Amino acid sequence: MPRTSDKPERLRAAAFTLTRDKGVDGWTLADVAAAAGVPAGSIFYHFRTKEAMVLGVADELDSDLAAILATCALEDGPVARLTALLDTYGDRSSEIVARGTAIGTLAPQLRRAGAADRVVALQERLVGWIAAQFEELGFAPAAARARALHLLSGIEGAAALANALGDPQPLDLEAAHLARWVSRASA
Repeated sequence: MPRTSDKPERLRAAAFTLTRDKGVDGWTLADVAAAAGVPAGSIFYHFRTKEAMVLGVADELDSDLAAILATCALEDGPVARLTALLDTYGDRSSEIVARGTAIGTLAPQLRRAGAADRVVALQERLVGWIAAQFEELGFAPAAARARALHLLSGIEGAAALANALGDPQPLDLEAAHLARWVSRASA
């Protein structure tokens, strides 16, 4: 039996999954408790309202993004780090085809549920990290940000198309294209 101290994490993870699968309006706090294997009454010790649970979903998305960026940051040099970021899409292609990307599917849900500021902060963090890699390659800040937006728009758009078609090909092709584009990047 899981320890009591991990209840908040289990509840956030369950709400994250339910939000991806059903949207914010598709679950109740009781559903989250059941999915987390937590007694329904005890959820209120950790998340008093659905709004608080939605912020927990944003926290879970933030943790997921932090883990991805930390892994990519281990690579040697900005080209390798950007390529590693693109590779995470390929590594998750089955999930992306089935459910879309976490940030792509959850961002609209979280915005509608009142967590727009959190969504903006998450997206800006990702864009900023990508832009920093391009700056390290010698691009001016505005050009680096433009390249970051291009890369993120391209890969997230391809992921959305792969999800809509139920086929990984658009994602695979765009990831390969962007990896070539990144490998040739220099100011």
